Amino acid sequence: MAAAKLHAAVVRLRPYDDIHRFECIRKESELLMGAGQVDAALGYLVEAADYARNTGMVYEAARTYLDAAVLAQETSASDVIGQLALRARLLSYSPLLKRQQRKEIQHRLGKLPERIAALP
Repeated sequence: MAAAKLHAAVVRLRPYDDIHRFECIRKESELLMGAGQVDAALGYLVEAADYARNTGMVYEAARTYLDAAVLAQETSASDVIGQLALRARLLSYSPLLKRQQRKEIQHRLGKLPERIAALP
C-alpha cells in the first residue's frame, strides 16, 4: 500500500506533457489493484484513458477504456460500464488506428456482456 501512495505522488509530479505520464498512471492503477483497491484502480484507469485520448494516443485510450469497462464490472461503479465501452467504440472508428488495432478493439467490444456490446 505504501508503494501505491508513493507512486500516486510520482504521478502528480509528472508534467502533463511528459511522454511517460500515461504509463505512470496505468501503473498506479495496477498497484492499487494489487492492494485490493479496485474502485481507486478504476479511477486511475479512466484517468489514463482520458489522458491518452486528450494527447492523441487513440489506440491506448480505446484499450484502456475497455480495460476500465471490464474492471467496472467488479466494482460499485458498474453503472459506468456502458459509458466506458461507448468511448472505446467511438475511438475504434478513428482513422488514426491501424486495421489490426481497430479489429482488436472491436473484438474486445464484442466480448463485453451483450447489453453493453449492443450500444451504438
